[in-house]
Parts: sequence; C-alpha cells; structure tokens
Amino acid sequence: MSKKNFLSAFIILLAFSGCTKQVEVPEGYWVSKRGRPPVLITSEENNMYMATVYHICPDSSLCPIKYPIVRNSVGIYIQAEGRILVSYSPGKDILFLSPGGEYHRRTKTGIK
Repeated sequence: MSKKNFLSAFIILLAFSGCTKQVEVPEGYWVSKRGRPPVLITSEENNMYMATVYHICPDSSLCPIKYPIVRNSVGIYIQAEGRILVSYSPGKDILFLSPGGEYHRRTKTGIK
C-alpha cells in the first residue's frame, strides 16, 4: 500500500471513528399521555436492556411483555413485533417512541 493510500484510509478511519459513540438508554418507568401502554426500561446482565410493555387487555388488566432493546451507533430501538424507534431528550426527560408518541417518566410504577 502506498503512503498516499495509507494516509487516505487513515483519514477515513478517523472520520468514521466519531460515529461510534454509545447511545444513552433512558431507564425508568414511562407513561404516555395519549393512553398508550406504559413502558418499563431496565438494564439486565451483560449490558443488555429490556423494555417491558404493559399491554392493556380487553378486561382492563395489564399484560406485561418483555422485548430486547437494540443499540447501535445510530440510535436505539425496541425489537417487538417490529422495530419501535426510541429517542430521548435528557433536558426535558421525555422519551419518544415511534409509533407511540411522547412518554413522561414516572417515579413510581403503580403496577401491582
């Protein structure tokens, strides 16, 4: 490899190395103001995260289902029946799920 090709490859490597920052996973119990199911985000072993979605059954009981959270250099998503994209605003402490809308952190779960 010539010096010019090596230098070009090195510069490209440096440029893309900034794109690999770890995305923050906002742990906590989150509720929707639009009546969507509540979500509990927790950390598990081996730096894994899970999202427990408390689906509301026809008899008004809660049916918790756990889904893995996938992190990559671009963002995070909940791997449910499809991908639920997750974004988080630390300044406002608001979680946004697509689909699902805005979720606000609640300090106590209220789940029995």
